[in-house]
Amino acid sequence: MAAMLADVSDAPVCVTHERNLVLLPPEFTSHRLCLDLPSAPSGADATPAPVVAEITGMTPANLAYVIHTSGSTGKPKGCLNTHAGIRNRLLWMQDAYRLTGDDRVLHKTPVSFDPFVWEIFWPLIVGARVVVAKPEGHKDAAYLVRTIIEQDVTTMHFVPSMMRRFLAEPGVAGCTPLRQVFCSGEALPYDLRDHFLATLDAELYNLYGPPRRRSMSPTSTANAANPARWCRSGDRSPTPERTFWTPICNRCRWVCPASCSSAVSGSGAATSTGPT
Repeated sequence: MAAMLADVSDAPVCVTHERNLVLLPPEFTSHRLCLDLPSAPSGADATPAPVVAEITGMTPANLAYVIHTSGSTGKPKGCLNTHAGIRNRLLWMQDAYRLTGDDRVLHKTPVSFDPFVWEIFWPLIVGARVVVAKPEGHKDAAYLVRTIIEQDVTTMHFVPSMMRRFLAEPGVAGCTPLRQVFCSGEALPYDLRDHFLATLDAELYNLYGPPRRRSMSPTSTANAANPARWCRSGDRSPTPERTFWTPICNRCRWVCPASCSSAVSGSGAATSTGPT
């Protein structure tokens, strides 16, 4: 939290829970909004001050949110995502993986990991339904199996490590409502892909790719240099980190010379505006 607030030192409000207030850096003096309190303390005063934003001149290029990388390669980096990028991403998903009014999308991803954006807004823009998982439900394989069956969930997201636990759960073969699953956040091993396809009659799409090349960095979305790769059992084509795929709509890609710090560069509506 301290690293995130250091990136935006003039943030007017921090939305958190009461137990996390002790983690806030002492130099942060703006409003604190605790979701688990009827009124959130602000500094020494328990009466919340109004947070008023004058909204003028808004365009699709305006910032929608900042989300931070995991920090696995060092200090977490904030990625800036615009309304235009999110819109482009959602419209591309609908064009490529079409939802209908009969679909139910499971929203289980914490808001610190950006699949939550499409889990909520993709179904809502096309008239499908959102099934909201209980807090921490994304870690409970047995709960996920029950929820998919009871709520007729048709579309959801997994990180591969959690998908392995899910497939090992008794009763997983009963998840017959599922018709498409998106996987990202970690490389998808061949054996896990084949296990999924042998267990469930659903499509599996591998979205794994570099965070800042996604439409809504980091980690949620299909590799922004790359759309989701349709998985087929027994396929031994190169793994995602060694494969260059086709850009999604309104997105372009360049392969850079060896002297560049990055092997692939991209631009377009689906790209975040860069780290903070």
